[in-house]
Amino acid sequence: AAPSPVTAVQAGNGVVGVVPGIDKMRCSFTVSNFTADAPEWQRTRFPERDPQDDEVGERERVIAMWKCRLVSGRIFADITVRQFESLTTSCTIEFNPSRVLDPNGYTLCAPSEVRHALVLLLGNHLAHLGLRPDFLNPVRGSGVERLSARAFAEVGVSRLDLTMDFHDVLDPSAYVTAVSLVRRKGRTKSPALWINSGTGRPETVSVGNQSGHVTVYDKGSAAGSVDGGCD
Repeated sequence: AAPSPVTAVQAGNGVVGVVPGIDKMRCSFTVSNFTADAPEWQRTRFPERDPQDDEVGERERVIAMWKCRLVSGRIFADITVRQFESLTTSCTIEFNPSRVLDPNGYTLCAPSEVRHALVLLLGNHLAHLGLRPDFLNPVRGSGVERLSARAFAEVGVSRLDLTMDFHDVLDPSAYVTAVSLVRRKGRTKSPALWINSGTGRPETVSVGNQSGHVTVYDKGSAAGSVDGGCD
């Protein structure tokens, strides 16, 4: 299978390599003057310690928590806002930057475009939720701004899924099955294979453990397309 031309790059020595895209990330940042007035917010009655707190270095006791799920076409985002004892407020967002940049297509978000995808998500899709990120200072007359590296340093990232497209896979189900049968050394768990109950065809295989894993899936089936290909 050949890598997607979108992610193929040519080095100075003529060797062609593959630059992965980003198809899911989880990031956290502080917000000011948060109000949960939008009907989408659901407040948890008994806020408890969230495992994600340790991932982003948040160790204060949470005294209030709100959650909501954004669905806008093919753009999805799971959002959690936490208020701590110190009255600081943190927002955690898990989303697919690829669909933010290309909501009607299948291309991957380049690593260099992740900051821009976050800004677009906040400005175009989440503004009505009352989120005012402290790191985001609008530049007058700039239109859709691009987030500087200095500003992005204030954003904590606890999940980043690297993805590569492989085209010209004539039978994705056979490819997924073959990956699940490869013998692996070490303490890696047995591969988890998911089969479509409607078609009976294998669609996804996940290999790895708690420290990291790799997932291969039929992209055409996942997106409702007949073009095929695997991620």
